Amino acid sequence: MLLLFRSPKYSRKIFFTLEGESDIRFLNTHFADERIHYDSPCSGKPEVINAVQLLRSHGKQNVYGLCDADFDILEGNSYENI
Repeated sequence: MLLLFRSPKYSRKIFFTLEGESDIRFLNTHFADERIHYDSPCSGKPEVINAVQLLRSHGKQNVYGLCDADFDILEGNSYENI
């Protein structure tokens, strides 16, 4: 994803990092917007968190992660900064 920021087509877009391809399809269907790019490491919640942290550490502040709760609440799982 870091390479996308170097492209003029993507450099000013808001990036949403998602858990998987089905999330991308859903958001592109219901929330399509020229200013937004949806992408995914396709590896679930921990990789979304890691991707957002990595991109922000490279100065990309227009990056957000979007994850669903799955069973985290029931299992007592929590994550820092989300």
